[in-house]
Amino acid sequence: MKLKLIREQINKIGTPIYNACEIMHKVRDLGVTIIINSCRGNKKELKEFLDENDIPYDNINENPNQPEGTSNKIMADRYWDNRQPSWRGLQYAYEELVRYVNRSGKPAKMIVVAVDVDGTLARE
Repeated sequence: MKLKLIREQINKIGTPIYNACEIMHKVRDLGVTIIINSCRGNKKELKEFLDENDIPYDNINENPNQPEGTSNKIMADRYWDNRQPSWRGLQYAYEELVRYVNRSGKPAKMIVVAVDVDGTLARE
């Protein structure tokens, strides 16, 4: 019973946080490939959620450019995850990405955005 409740919680998608669409479009405008990484089992439902809410992405749970022989961890230049200790919201993460691009003089090519139960892009 407990496992069933956990599965239901994982697959529940809430409403987008107030600036998710705007920030992700700004990221797209930087020319960044956006990969959504989710523990949700229903990829179709997640795709519908992203499309309905006009949240841009290139891939879900995969990097088609992943070199052969590497692990299952999706390779990227940046990882945005609301569970990491420095998580301060999408706006902060976007500003940090812009500072990186300006400081390094080279663009971040790929970013992985984790969408978890309590959601980087959605809240319950």
